Amino acid sequence: NQNFKMLIFKDAKASGAVRTFQIIFLSLYDLIINEGRSLVKLDSPVKDLDGIGKRHLKDISGREWNAKYRTEKIKAIRGIIERDFDRKDSGEDVSTENWVSQLENLLSLSITEGGQYDFKQGFYSLDGKGKFETSLIDKILKYTPRGVKIIPQGEYVANSLKSYLARHTDMDSMCTKNGLCHYLTTESSEKFRSSAKLFLHEDIDVSTIVL
Repeated sequence: NQNFKMLIFKDAKASGAVRTFQIIFLSLYDLIINEGRSLVKLDSPVKDLDGIGKRHLKDISGREWNAKYRTEKIKAIRGIIERDFDRKDSGEDVSTENWVSQLENLLSLSITEGGQYDFKQGFYSLDGKGKFETSLIDKILKYTPRGVKIIPQGEYVANSLKSYLARHTDMDSMCTKNGLCHYLTTESSEKFRSSAKLFLHEDIDVSTIVL
């Protein structure tokens, strides 16, 4: 672990430490805030900033501290650490878009997710007509990173079920064939029945179970 002085100046005299801090801070601010970039790897800028005061900012305390000189130094430091940042919406490589921390946040939220989120709309309208909203596809594709493939869930599940039944022929004898369908849910049966009616357009037989 190193403090700012040790990282930037190493064993050299920390001459112009306040000015140096301003330049590095404004360089990071320009990349992260003004351009909306994010870190590719957390330790990358640390390596590039290691001893940077000795190499590029050693004369900073003896120069006139005007806007032109400060801007020149900011651009210089920014050019050195710029490679450590990537645009948030670049879509070039999923592994470099800071998705790890985002995924951890999503997983944490899912653990505490309330019952009001048990039912999700998906691609179908909730006006009672159950229309497939094709306009949503274009919006999703717009924000889907390059290299991520979207598969049709219904077709995937149907083919998986078909394959499973072909491999487990005993399931056929266990299935009821009298036209009745009974649903089991871990949530409120009334809530499940109301949600299902939006798509099935009929009342269903449902009961709540505890796992």
